[in-house]
Amino acid sequence: MTKIEAAENWDRFGQWVASQRQAANLTQDQLAERIGLDKQQIYRIEKGGSTKRATVVKIAEALNADTEYAISLAFGVTGKKSAMETEDKQGQAIRAAELIKDFLTLTPAQQARAIAVIKILVSDRPELLQIMQAPIEIIEAGDLTASDAKETDTGDTPPKT
Repeated sequence: MTKIEAAENWDRFGQWVASQRQAANLTQDQLAERIGLDKQQIYRIEKGGSTKRATVVKIAEALNADTEYAISLAFGVTGKKSAMETEDKQGQAIRAAELIKDFLTLTPAQQARAIAVIKILVSDRPELLQIMQAPIEIIEAGDLTASDAKETDTGDTPPKT
């Protein structure tokens, strides 16, 4: 690996750290405190400075991120990791197509509500979008049916009369 390639890796890693930190609503001070570093070191890393592998792992863990991905950014993407990312992107594209298909089955009012929620999440709570693993279903109480109640009944509440 050339010095230029190594510098590009550290730049990508630094940008990733900054975006992950901001998505988690953390300051550089807070991230530094979580992993036992000085704020200046976090600043330097985010600006493309290199660091030890152990520090890369600590940063990823503090940000609840994939440590292997963080290592691949910092030290160079391996062919295996690149193939995994391609498969992951293909899976995401398939899931996105399924979600769009499901979205189109909603009534216009339901679509408007879903779009409103997404806009709020994007503008006010982007960190929630980062941590959501699976799509969540938002249902207003008035839209629930008797069959929905049976599916979600845990036995903790008395049945409606």
